Amino acid sequence: MRWREFRIQASAEAAEAVAALFRRWGGDVLVEHPLVQTGDADEYDTPAEALRTIRTYVSEDADWQRAEQEIVRAVGILRAFDLAPLGALDMRWTAEEDWAVAWRKHYHTLRVGRRWVVTPSWLDYAPRSDDLVITLDPGLAFGTGLHPSTQLCLELLETLPVQGAHVLDLGTGSGILAIAAARLGAAQVLALDVDATAARTAGENVGVNGVADVVTVRHGTLGIQMPATADGATPNCLAPAAQFDLAIANIVARVISEHAHQLAGAMRPGGRLIASGILAEREAIAVDALTQAGFAPAARRTRRDWVALQLMRRD
Repeated sequence: MRWREFRIQASAEAAEAVAALFRRWGGDVLVEHPLVQTGDADEYDTPAEALRTIRTYVSEDADWQRAEQEIVRAVGILRAFDLAPLGALDMRWTAEEDWAVAWRKHYHTLRVGRRWVVTPSWLDYAPRSDDLVITLDPGLAFGTGLHPSTQLCLELLETLPVQGAHVLDLGTGSGILAIAAARLGAAQVLALDVDATAARTAGENVGVNGVADVVTVRHGTLGIQMPATADGATPNCLAPAAQFDLAIANIVARVISEHAHQLAGAMRPGGRLIASGILAEREAIAVDALTQAGFAPAARRTRRDWVALQLMRRD
């Protein structure tokens, strides 16, 4: 079978928007991050200025012509805003065996923080005695461990009392942070994502990592009813009351601000929130909303243009 490949290079700021539109009109989305070795054999990073390559594939048996029209139109709209560097959109036919494994060469075992190791399932890794290993097949949903906002969340998680905690992961993506919370001894983790593909991918990764008895993945969000997705699925709208000791929201500043009161209502007094995915220039949007909702800032970490906040739910 032949597949229509859509490929474009984009900056870190534009890559998420491109991946979202590819996911809507294409199939699974693959994001290639150029890696530079920074230290030991398993320590890599993506330069801030490096362009990511985003790909999606549509079967020739599907309505690929409509998908092509919509992707071309949507990329044109993104380009018109001129918000961040965006390369030319390439389209070509390819055989399934050509792309199914070729993208794997872009991924390596990655060490983050003091103890985290994120490794693809097809690579052998011999863990050190204190390693916390997450097995993750990257590219199908946001959260491969390569993005600075995800790394900041993993580092903050190492500093918090997760053992025995009830944890919420809002916008779980690949499920990496929900799995991390389980690795640290969380009693229960609820992982939510409004994207049905992300929720499915997260569920698969939870199973691969053997933490399905701790982590529950649902297609949903907090408190705000969302419209149906491209495949017709409507996310569940949840409103848990004072249930969680720890919440993680690795999304963007605008969405965090929109959910600030729902997050506060879902957490117990004294509970901790990790809010990440925040560009430095938009930090005030998230901080103002979270403060008004009842959170007090406790810690702040940055990496390049990205900010991660740790906050406490006031009594």
